Amino acid sequence: LPWTGPGTSTQDGTTFTLARTHGLLWPIRKDLEEDGTPYRMVRGTSPWQSRAGEAYRTFTQLLGGEVVPLGAFRDAVKALPSGAVGRGIKEQIVQYAGPQDIDLRLAEAALHNSLEGVRAAFRDAPYFRRIEHQHGTRGLMRTPQLQLGTIHAAKGKEADTVNLITSWARLPAAALQHPEGRQSEACVAYVGATRHRSQLNLIPDLPGIAYPFP
Repeated sequence: LPWTGPGTSTQDGTTFTLARTHGLLWPIRKDLEEDGTPYRMVRGTSPWQSRAGEAYRTFTQLLGGEVVPLGAFRDAVKALPSGAVGRGIKEQIVQYAGPQDIDLRLAEAALHNSLEGVRAAFRDAPYFRRIEHQHGTRGLMRTPQLQLGTIHAAKGKEADTVNLITSWARLPAAALQHPEGRQSEACVAYVGATRHRSQLNLIPDLPGIAYPFP
């Protein structure tokens, strides 16, 4: 159910998927991660936005033959989960006083391990590999255009396209039974329906009670 909306700022190719509650977003996040689709959160942290995501990208750059600053390499090593490298190696790298630019050879020497194997230790590594498979290394490196969030998180922000989930979940929908609740939820619905610069798509059929959009 698309319609042209009131957004006025410069278009930038972004898309918001918005919902009344975080719970309504979890199935969408799961599907995106299983499909290898890059996304970030309007507010909060997605795997792509995490320290592990930044570290994975740093290691990917090294594996691709790029040189990274020592500080970026240190941060990537700090983000490794416990047990990913041998005892004391993280501490050694934090104190490392060698070249300020790190390449693959230096990285693997410092880690005493294959960088490919170390990179695979991140919890979200399977998702990142799916992104690379679907979109290439560029898809992993560039900032995702798709953002997910609650309507409240998107207040004051805009995207070119907004996919607005019409389900209001059960608890917020219960407020619609009372005059004060209807007024409050109408304000939330207005925010959700006015975040788009170009197109609004209403997404039905998710669990819960649908908001009565016109």
